[in-house]
Amino acid sequence: MKKYEPDSIRNVGIFSHGGEGKTSIVDAMLFLAGENTRLGSVNDGTSLMDYEPEEVEHKITISSALACFEWGKNKINLLDTPGDDNFISDAKLCMRVVDAAIIVVSAVSGVKVQTEKVWGYANEFGATAGIFINKMDRERADFERTVEDIKKNFTDKTCLVVQVPIGQEDNFTGVVDLLTLKAFVYKGDVSGAFDTVDIPAAAADLAQKYREQLVETAVEMDDEVMERYLNGDEIKPEEIAGRTDHDFFPTYLAEKYREDDKRVMESGETKNIEEEFIVISDHLNESQAAVINTIKVPIRDKSGNVTGLFGLFWDITERKRMEDALRES
Repeated sequence: MKKYEPDSIRNVGIFSHGGEGKTSIVDAMLFLAGENTRLGSVNDGTSLMDYEPEEVEHKITISSALACFEWGKNKINLLDTPGDDNFISDAKLCMRVVDAAIIVVSAVSGVKVQTEKVWGYANEFGATAGIFINKMDRERADFERTVEDIKKNFTDKTCLVVQVPIGQEDNFTGVVDLLTLKAFVYKGDVSGAFDTVDIPAAAADLAQKYREQLVETAVEMDDEVMERYLNGDEIKPEEIAGRTDHDFFPTYLAEKYREDDKRVMESGETKNIEEEFIVISDHLNESQAAVINTIKVPIRDKSGNVTGLFGLFWDITERKRMEDALRES
């Protein structure tokens, strides 16, 4: 069993309004990390995360699920949370335990009600948050409109765009990294492979616009770096990244996996995450006692061996309300 030092473990949650593609993003991350030999699909009912019969039938996330994978030298514990209003309280409780939150926003519909809620949860519990703009390949996708919508709704922090798209809708082919000023052009399949190239002429103006905003905002935090910038000196990527703090949040983007792009892959066994429920007594505050449902989710390695347990907590009364709402739908 491989052991990880505490500073090599990352607990990350993915949050959004329902239907924005959270679970598909997690399935793609697991596939690219080598945890699954084929790409899971919510529409096909093969997602590793939405495995309960009710989730497969309704094609929504009802309760949070845990995925674990290794990336570089780090172990990532990733929580996929519900975005439907009936189950959003589960997302709030997950926000308590994560180190960082990925908040997904659609490039088509922008910020929605539950997006604002989960943003509020991140602020409430002091979680570091980043925005992931999804569905850049969809009809009516608009990157700049979505960025302005994010800035308008999340005014308590400064939005730092760190990637811009190369095209959008059917012409979306990749992204430009504004830190390294390199472009990543996708292969056009679902392999996750890409070519690293110079910034295409079609994306040059957009990249220049948001690169200037990124650098100017970041260097304002350090007088010495600001002076060098004003003198025309080059500002290194690590100097930009190293000078962002809790008053800023990064914005990334991608396309949602399209069913018509699916290619034939070798099948592999899915690893359904098991849940063990233990009822205990606890206190929510000094005046109110409550029964808490503790969910212990086994953490497995690539061979399927249990290497530990990841615990979550929520009000058992609230979970019953969620289940009743699902039965009525």
